[in-house]
Amino acid sequence: MHLTQFTLNRSSVMKYVTEKPEIAKIAIKQPIIVLGLPRTGSTLLYNLISCDPSTRSPQLWEMYQSIDPVPPTTK
Repeated sequence: MHLTQFTLNRSSVMKYVTEKPEIAKIAIKQPIIVLGLPRTGSTLLYNLISCDPSTRSPQLWEMYQSIDPVPPTTK
């Protein structure tokens, strides 16, 4: 199940980058990456960093689906 979702996610990211190559020129300055084993405080650290208004933390859906879902068309 996870392998299928990850494969679909990668496919949609590659399609997006192919359609909009200018996205590769956007600079990401000083990323903060939080990694940790369970019960080590990594979630607490992540939550503390996300409280800082000068940072942007990904939403849960962004971690599972990297590309914005296409909004449904209205008739």
